[in-house]
Amino acid sequence: MPPVVSSITLVSATVTPPTWSFALLGSGFVQGVGAQVVWTPPGQSAVTLHDADILSVTDSVVKVVTTYPLVAMAGTYNVAVRNPSGETSVALVFQMGPPGIIVRSVAGYLHYYGYAFVRPPTPNTTNAPLGLAPGATVTIYESGTTNLVPLFADQMGNAQSNPVVADENAFFSVYLVPIPVDVQYAGGGILTRYTIGDAIPLDPRIPALETAVAALEGTATGATAGTPGTWTPAGSVPRAKLSAMPGCTATPGTAWTTGQHMVMGDANHCYWNGTAWTAGNAP
Repeated sequence: MPPVVSSITLVSATVTPPTWSFALLGSGFVQGVGAQVVWTPPGQSAVTLHDADILSVTDSVVKVVTTYPLVAMAGTYNVAVRNPSGETSVALVFQMGPPGIIVRSVAGYLHYYGYAFVRPPTPNTTNAPLGLAPGATVTIYESGTTNLVPLFADQMGNAQSNPVVADENAFFSVYLVPIPVDVQYAGGGILTRYTIGDAIPLDPRIPALETAVAALEGTATGATAGTPGTWTPAGSVPRAKLSAMPGCTATPGTAWTTGQHMVMGDANHCYWNGTAWTAGNAP
């Protein structure tokens, strides 16, 4: 299994000569002749650090020393660890301001997660509702290809099979190298497999879980201010209680005015304060 770099931190700096020592934290590092650090400053080619540049190596920490040209520019840096076997980690991407001052570190794997849905037919002439697809098969490809993307179960790089299977709530969660991907959904009640291209976590083209559940139950997906207000779509079932209101779209989206409210299924009132649903009538 290749090494994994999860974070970087400044350990020390010297004035004469000007050097900066960093600790690369992660897992799977191997000590020995040939251990290397691949360092890429912003806008420049990668530089391989080895031998005297590598201060120490344990299975979870690599300490490396750099000189001024390698840390001179503020911007986005990449750093990776290469074991003596030649196995190389995914590059850790981080932001550096003044030399040695790391202002933002981004882990090398992207957390991709979401829900698998049964989508109604197109055109949806019967107004069929959206559904959840527990047990659906989720396959992740490099964008525009049929090449499977290597997946990981966590930030430490433990391997995960591709495809993955959505759980009993239709939820799935994986980690992957941050590249454009296409995500294909099949099974779990999905009659015709479909693909979301150039997908992102919790893709806005896939409705939120609360919206899907509301559609399945025939529950209102929206609420329009009034005294009392009206639920939408027309004829839908009111939200049962305040804790069931998240995911219900308020109209207008600004804070409701004095006295406006909705009557929920438990007969209690709630209103939209501009950011969240709140018990009672608008003040």
